[in-house]
Order: sequence, then C-alpha cells, then structure tokens
Amino acid sequence: MSTVVHPPFPARYRVAFEWLGKIPGELTDYSVTTSFHQIRAVVSTTDEIIVNGDTERQMMIEHFGASADRISIIPNAVGQRFFDATPALFDEKFGIAHPFVVCSASVSSLKNQLTIAKALEDADINIVLVGNCHKQYESYLEECKSVAGDKLHYLGAFDFDDPVLPSLSEVMPFAMLECLAAGTPTIVTRHQSVDLAQQPNLFEEIDPHDISGLREMTERFVAKPASVEACRDFVASFTWENVATQIRDVYRRIKPDL
Repeated sequence: MSTVVHPPFPARYRVAFEWLGKIPGELTDYSVTTSFHQIRAVVSTTDEIIVNGDTERQMMIEHFGASADRISIIPNAVGQRFFDATPALFDEKFGIAHPFVVCSASVSSLKNQLTIAKALEDADINIVLVGNCHKQYESYLEECKSVAGDKLHYLGAFDFDDPVLPSLSEVMPFAMLECLAAGTPTIVTRHQSVDLAQQPNLFEEIDPHDISGLREMTERFVAKPASVEACRDFVASFTWENVATQIRDVYRRIKPDL
C-alpha cells in the first residue's frame, strides 16, 4: 500500500475523504469513485495486505477498515552494493568541500528542501541536493538557492557526508536505507513508517517544520557522526533476500500448495 497511502493520515482526512467521495459517486451512480473509496474496496476484499511498518499498519486498520490479522509488515531493503560503497568517486567528481549534507529526493515542497536551506543558511555546512526538478518546481529550487546561497549545490538526478530527508511525508524511503548502508548517519522526517529505534548521531527523526531543531540536529551529526561500521550494522538485516523470504511466506499462508 506504500505507493498510495502516506503518513500522516489523521482522522480528519478520513472524514473529509468519506464525504467528498460521495459527491462524484452520487452524481455518477458510483461509476466514478475516489482513490480513497477504491483503496477501501480493495482492503475489504484482499486476503492479505503488506505494509512497510507499524505506522502504515495502523493507518490501514483505523482509516481503511483492514483487519489486523490480515496485515503483514515487510520493510523495504537495500542492495549489497551500498554496503560496499565509498565516497571516493563522489569527492573526485564534484569536489564539494566538507562538511556537507545530502538530500536525495525530487525537488518539491513535499520533499521540503527549503527547510534544509533555511535551517543551514548561517551554518558552515554545504548542502547537496540530488534528484529531479520538474518544471513546476523550478521556482521552488531557485528559492532554495536564494536562501542558502553559494553553499547549495544542485547536482540534478543520478543513479552519498550526512543525508537529510525532512519531507512532509514519506513511507519507508530507500534513500534512508541506502545512506545508512553506505555508512552515513541519517536524519529523516518523523512522518514515515520506519520501525527503527532512534540512535543519537546515527539515525534520528525530525518534525519537518522544525527549522531550528533541524539545524541543531544536523550540526550535532556533523560534529560527531556515528561510525561507518555502526551505520552499516544498523541496517544489516534489511536485505532483499530477507524481503523475498517474507513475501514468499505471505503467499504460502494464502495458498499453502504454492
């Protein structure tokens, strides 16, 4: 469900969507329905639902009518190549002065890069943005640049010191797992479904609107980051082999003769 349902999803959203969804339904004899009602219909008929974490699981139960015993939590994973990565190639190609933070996400108000620019505008920390910027967000990118000045480096999209992802909403961002696997301490929005215990200067969550809190946390991470080994050990169990095994077990519960 992660591609269509993102936290936070408070009760007022459910109430609003329930009422708004009735309008196209009643006007078209329910030949046209909203995505909210479509998700509810799927949830009511499916044998099993796979979600990324407990936050997403609670959303399914409280707002979409799912039964707790039909929900399996299976997190995303990270490829082995990230555990073997080093910063040498990045440093050689771009030559950006340390310390710097990286935000790996498409440029948009949802991903909240402007908050990073505001939080670090007076800090001695460079900001590196990596990701697509669609035409409708070019003015947003320019605003980020005007706030942060020359220390903001937009590198565009490509296939990572300290990453920051203070999005207004995430589910279980791959960039977070990839950065930790590469040995990099990570700050992520608290509006996501990651079931990981916070570890000081290694993995911490932030309110996406807390500019001063983000600055304090980032400066602390930069001053005394967790070790490469500690970051990698933190996500060592998030392998695609483990994910595949868990998904196979779900299918076998539904259809034992598979």
